[in-house]
Amino acid sequence: MLVNFGKMRTFEIATGLSTGHTHRKLAYNCQDAYAIHHEKDLIVGVVADGCGAGRHSEVGAQLGTAFVMEFCKRHFRHERFDAAFLLQNIIEYLHQFCDMQMPSNRERFIEDHLLFTLFGFVVTPTDTHVFHAGDGFVGVNEEVWNI
Repeated sequence: MLVNFGKMRTFEIATGLSTGHTHRKLAYNCQDAYAIHHEKDLIVGVVADGCGAGRHSEVGAQLGTAFVMEFCKRHFRHERFDAAFLLQNIIEYLHQFCDMQMPSNRERFIEDHLLFTLFGFVVTPTDTHVFHAGDGFVGVNEEVWNI
């Protein structure tokens, strides 16, 4: 899909998910999630990579992606982007989710369901912000960074 912000600001967006060989062999669900939103004055993209050690980390990846998408749409369209504010709110949201589940072993529930790496971006007509939490690599054009 192409998103046009006017003069010299056209973005091409492509998405896809694939369950890796080891996860298919172990009959794990795809533990990744993504969301893309675009409109006239805002593009938001969020990708979550569930922690492979967690048996059901797709839960956290999907919850995190959905929460971050809606949060960014609501807060950063006209307000200054604030990564610390975003991180604080996603942690609170995941704690509330955990509380609602009332697990007998809270730590184990978090390890099995709620661990993921997060990467995202918010683009407005005047600013572009990229954010991440977790581990892994990020590549932009020819450059790769260890996060």
